[in-house]
Amino acid sequence: MNDASVDGVNVTGIVFSEVQGAFLAGVAAAYASKSGIVGMIATNSQSTLYEKGFKAGVQASKKKIKTSVQYVSTNSTGAAKKLITGGADVIFISVPGSITDVFEVVVKANTSKRPVGLINFEPDQFLSLTQSTKNYLYATVEKKVNIAMRDWIDISLQGGQFLDFLDEENGIYGRRYGITNKGIEIALHLSRLAAQADAINIAASPRSEEHTSELQ
Repeated sequence: MNDASVDGVNVTGIVFSEVQGAFLAGVAAAYASKSGIVGMIATNSQSTLYEKGFKAGVQASKKKIKTSVQYVSTNSTGAAKKLITGGADVIFISVPGSITDVFEVVVKANTSKRPVGLINFEPDQFLSLTQSTKNYLYATVEKKVNIAMRDWIDISLQGGQFLDFLDEENGIYGRRYGITNKGIEIALHLSRLAAQADAINIAASPRSEEHTSELQ
């Protein structure tokens, strides 16, 4: 699961297009922003998620929105503070693990004149929500692991396996899940963002046919 490194016909790799997920986050962030600035927190190895995913998604929205990124190894809270100080009012975080500390920074930064919200990635991240803080989670990019598991069980019961090429050169087989096969979706929690669901889906639709194989 989430691994395309084992070369064997008897090994099935199931991977999710995180770039397409970041793209959806970028589109949603652009629609949610009031300040005209959105940001992303990523690890040093996730530059592709920003350039081809999040930033491209913001551009696809056709809105005049500036993007910024903070690459981190450990201190995501400091990155969140820098983005907010720089004017970002929507932050997408792709760093795996607990993001509760980052969420607390976002919640504390909110004022009546300047709302700030977060977009997260599931199931890679852990986030504790309460009744009083859930309104600051604007959207969630979801890897639909349940769909992947259902498909794998169905094909296994039929005596088959996933034989799509994940890496043709190295003979790695499996299945890649993205927007087209509903393996990557975005849940819109913010009410005014949910009202723009159709526009967000239209903006994201070109991505569903492009680069599905090469964008991981």
